[in-house]
Amino acid sequence: YRLFQYQEHFKQLKQKEQEPSSAIQVSSQDWYQQLQQTIEVLEIKRLPPQDFDSLWGFSIASPQAEVKIEGGSTILQGWVLGKKALATAIRINYQGETLVETPVNLPSPHVTQYYPDITAAENCGFETSLSVVGMPESAKLEIQALLENEDTVNLSTITLKRS
Repeated sequence: YRLFQYQEHFKQLKQKEQEPSSAIQVSSQDWYQQLQQTIEVLEIKRLPPQDFDSLWGFSIASPQAEVKIEGGSTILQGWVLGKKALATAIRINYQGETLVETPVNLPSPHVTQYYPDITAAENCGFETSLSVVGMPESAKLEIQALLENEDTVNLSTITLKRS
């Protein structure tokens, strides 16, 4: 009798697997459509240098203004060099919520040329992928540096728009 119950239960589960779920189909179609949409980087605005006593400098190499993002994601790449404390991470926020946090630890030989006496310049680079799938019509992302002494330095804002 138990064997019969297990077989019936197994048949029911198998039937449910084969039945198309409209929620899954809608979500898959929505996801696919969002991957096909183009997002434009309207502006990359460097914030006022109020915290520059905390930094030697920084740069965001990618993305660049007026670039179109296709395929649902982009790369945020650059460098940041702390003055009072080591820059340990970059945080990307949207409306006060953290989207991505990535370490600052990649080799940055071009920065070492400008700051040869600062050891931390050797590995002050960062790079991370940022998904734009599900993004609203327009969005303003805030880029922050996190320092070893737990200070947060606002670096830049990136304005994106769905085209």
